[in-house]
Amino acid sequence: WCIRTSILPPGGRLAPGYPAPMVPYIHLPVYQLGPITLDPWGILVTTGFVLGLEIARARGIAKGLDVRDIVDGVVFTVLMGFVFGHLVHVLAYHPEQLDDHGAVWPFDDVPGPVYALVRIWAGFSSFGGFVGAVIGSTLFFTVIRKRDFWAHADVVMFAFPFAWIFGRAGCA
Repeated sequence: WCIRTSILPPGGRLAPGYPAPMVPYIHLPVYQLGPITLDPWGILVTTGFVLGLEIARARGIAKGLDVRDIVDGVVFTVLMGFVFGHLVHVLAYHPEQLDDHGAVWPFDDVPGPVYALVRIWAGFSSFGGFVGAVIGSTLFFTVIRKRDFWAHADVVMFAFPFAWIFGRAGCA
């Protein structure tokens, strides 16, 4: 771990009770534009998705791959990332949500645990998203559309960091 020495007290060590340097939390407000809610997380994740998709598409074209395979593969990979991200969020980090019902129509008759797992919009885990994306990409390029996995995975993974920057920024 690298800490600039200029922020350390004399002697170069953190004294007991001295706060460790960290990235500050920034609250991003949610805006209401008439009936439309402008949530910074949603805007940044959407921006990251579009940017990542366009970078993957351009790299796929440059490598001579079928653009339809790249676009469909990226969409499937992202969807699997969201699904697994939510499942890990509920099962590993917030199992108490399995006890809460809180269902609204049309989910009135759905049991609480099922409703908690189906409510994909109610929390995500980055680790679960990574695992889901790997599973989704592997499934798509080896089972759903049998293509050269490594060539297509290279294109998808090249675009990932550019997209991920925006998604993580929305979590600030």
